[in-house]
Amino acid sequence: MQDDLDRVDAGAVADLRAALLARKGLGEVLRRLEPRYPSFWLALFTGVLRRWFGPGCDVRKVTAFTARIAKRQAEGGSPFAARQAETLIRIVLGEFALVSALEPEEAEYPETHVQILCGLFEEWQPGADEVDALLAETEGAAAEYRAVAPERLPSFERWLLGVQYPGPAAAAASGMRPASVAGVGEQAGEGGRVVPAGDDQGPARYNPALALNPDDTWALTGRGLAYNVEGRYEEALADFNRAIDVDPGSAEAFTGRGDTYRSTGRYQDALADFARAIDLDPGLCKAVRGRAYTYMLMERFEDALAEFERAVALDPEDAGALSGRGIAYGEFDRHEEAVADYTRVLELEPDNAWAFSVRGEIYRLMNRYQEALADLDRALTLDPGNCRALVNRGDTYRDLERYDEALADFDRAVALDPGNAQAFLGRGLTLQDLERYEQAVADFSRCIELDPADSLAIGGRGETYHLMGRYDEALADRDRAVGLRPGDDWALAGRGETYLALGRYEEALADLTQALDLDPSDGWALVNRGKTYHALGRYEKALADYARALDIDPDDTDATAGRAQTLTAMGRPSEPQN
Repeated sequence: MQDDLDRVDAGAVADLRAALLARKGLGEVLRRLEPRYPSFWLALFTGVLRRWFGPGCDVRKVTAFTARIAKRQAEGGSPFAARQAETLIRIVLGEFALVSALEPEEAEYPETHVQILCGLFEEWQPGADEVDALLAETEGAAAEYRAVAPERLPSFERWLLGVQYPGPAAAAASGMRPASVAGVGEQAGEGGRVVPAGDDQGPARYNPALALNPDDTWALTGRGLAYNVEGRYEEALADFNRAIDVDPGSAEAFTGRGDTYRSTGRYQDALADFARAIDLDPGLCKAVRGRAYTYMLMERFEDALAEFERAVALDPEDAGALSGRGIAYGEFDRHEEAVADYTRVLELEPDNAWAFSVRGEIYRLMNRYQEALADLDRALTLDPGNCRALVNRGDTYRDLERYDEALADFDRAVALDPGNAQAFLGRGLTLQDLERYEQAVADFSRCIELDPADSLAIGGRGETYHLMGRYDEALADRDRAVGLRPGDDWALAGRGETYLALGRYEEALADLTQALDLDPSDGWALVNRGKTYHALGRYEKALADYARALDIDPDDTDATAGRAQTLTAMGRPSEPQN
């Protein structure tokens, strides 16, 4: 009897291998496989889906996958139960509460299983080595299923005697749970609906699988990822460590642990885990992407950009990699490329409020204000509590001198998040523009309390003190801003302006010259250096700076007034500007 069983099993697997390599006839082979070798079928269906989607998968990827199958089936004139397919996949990925959402009277689950696997293999198209590795893994998993839960599998002996394995649909119709999920949903409780993205995604979704097998590396990794999302880092690390102990070759577990190390600021440990994951699976996009984000946090922006480029090459539709590359482009002021990446993210995820917010921010930096406002409005429609979008829209309104609207957005951001330093900074800058200096100083000071290293807030407060004539306090802040950003032209020009007001002309000249070396087109710095040269009696140099400032902006009234004052001092009051 057992020899006969082994021959049936081996023949079914050999047929599957041949179909996978020939890339034809797979559907018929899969339909025969389920009754001939049900434990292998269960292991194949579960293992392939877990491999394809990975632990902690965003449900939107499942929805997109089933939509692609539905489109291909419709083009071929075949029906496809997309909703039931999504439910089945999500159950396999750990959402066991969805078992009660299965509706046997509305779906033929065996055929849906087949269509899912055919669709997956059509996209994957594994080579011979990958097929052999997959089949070996599936054989091992099938043996585990038979050893751990034989009561959930149909009797091979009954099949050999002519009693066909009923399959999930027939089993459900007779009051049984489908074989692939039997006995599991009861432990998870009743669900009754297909939950949208974000629901039922916590660590508990993996507990039923771990109750059956505490060494299930897929479930351990998935639960670790869920713990990481919730900020429960020690529990996450414990699960990842256990998964790695059980399977030292799990690239997914190393990637998850690397993500957790990054979240806790252990960047070198994170890099080591990402490197190990990439050694194990060079094509694992999420590991490359994780290393890129770690480099970003370490301010190794060139390394980060190179890794994001590699991640996007591995998976051109990975929204996380595209988003990260957009951020990295922004660090190099490569705004057009950043916009292109965020636009692609929004094509993949049309309701991604974060992507609308950051693209709007880039549009503002490019002075494309109407596009910025459109994106930021959309972000806030999708997520009314998005403080980043509120601050960015407030900054945009400020740039457009629509100060009341700017203040309204900053006020709302502060109300939503009193710890948002950037909201206080934006409101402080707006109040400074409105010459409400005492209120501006208060907001800058609050921003500095929240973020003592914010050089823009420190420099902004210094500028406000300067405008109030409180030059000693201005100099203290502006000196601190230069210390934080020694190569920043704005900080240097600001300190130079205060040195000029204090009559410390040589120091003013040094700062303003350094600022202009960094940005020769800074008309404000040119005017202040012209004033410094005038104060030092170096009139020709003063005139040269005023002339350059007027070339940049012919309507610069400070440059015009300074030039007239210098010409008068030289006894040439009526000389026209060339």
